[in-house]
Amino acid sequence: MEKTLPEAIAVCIRLSRAQDAYGVTADNKEVGLEELIAAGDAFRAFTDGLRGEVDMDLAQAAAMEVTTGRKHPYIQQDEEGNPVALVPPRRMTDEQVALARELLADPKQTISGVAKALGVTRAVLYSEVREANGRYARLRATAQQGDAVAP
Repeated sequence: MEKTLPEAIAVCIRLSRAQDAYGVTADNKEVGLEELIAAGDAFRAFTDGLRGEVDMDLAQAAAMEVTTGRKHPYIQQDEEGNPVALVPPRRMTDEQVALARELLADPKQTISGVAKALGVTRAVLYSEVREANGRYARLRATAQQGDAVAP
């Protein structure tokens, strides 16, 4: 039997709500234990034997949206608003990436200076602009080649 993302989301929502409802009263009585056990069993039964049919990380993120009422920033949706993938949002615009490449072409520019000019951290610059990675090694190699050629 093929398992679907909406089924996975429903199972995750049930488990999340059961976890939220479970508690201990002032007189040390457990409340919601039966539903928590049943929801946990349903979750385990659903996930047993999954062979990549359903992205459970996506299902849990979508369930979190439903139970908390807050939009998850990594959920990418199709035209109908259905969750289709977890994708981290870009931290730099295409214009910022182009400007970073232009600035990094100048050997006098530093990574810190370019990041500051763009209003991002160095880590973001390294992750979004591939040319930034290994830049100093390339500049050093170019300088060493220039020194070897010069008399």
